[in-house]
Amino acid sequence: MIRELISSLTAELELCITDNIIEIDGLKVYPYRLPFKKQPPKQANGLAPDSQPVPDLPATVVQFDDTNTDEPFSEKGKVARITFVIGMRNDNPAVGINNVLDVAEKLEDYFTKNPVVAGKFRMEYPIKIRLFNDQPHPQYFAGVETDWNLPQAVEPYDPS
Repeated sequence: MIRELISSLTAELELCITDNIIEIDGLKVYPYRLPFKKQPPKQANGLAPDSQPVPDLPATVVQFDDTNTDEPFSEKGKVARITFVIGMRNDNPAVGINNVLDVAEKLEDYFTKNPVVAGKFRMEYPIKIRLFNDQPHPQYFAGVETDWNLPQAVEPYDPS
C-alpha cells in the first residue's frame, strides 16, 4: 500500500507540473530519493575531475518517512508520513531559498484543496513546511511533511 501511495503522489505531482500548477522550468519528480548526475568523464590528462556528482535539480522527491498505526480498524487507522523534498539550484541565496519556499507553498495549497489522491489516500492535517538549516549553496532544499491515511481491511464481523 505504501508503494501505491508513493506512486500515486508522484503521478499527482507530475500532473501539477503538466497543468502548470507548479511552474518551474525543468522541475522533475522522483519517488524515494534524488538521483545524482553522473560524474564528468576523466580529463584529458587521465585524472578524475575535482567535482563531485551533483543532484539532478530542480526536483521534488516523494520521500517515505514512516508509518504509524494508532488504532487498527479505526477511522484514522494506519498513517504514512511522506515528505516532499524540494531542491533548486541558484547562485543567489535569496532567490534559491524563495524558489523552494514558493514550491512548498504551492504543494501545501494544492493538497489542501485536493486532500484525496487516487480515490483512496486521504491527507491528514497538519501540513508542515521546513527549510533545512544547512543549505549547500548553490543548492537549496525545503520539505513539505504530510500524513496520509492508508486504506485497510474492515474488521471482521463477530455476531456472538
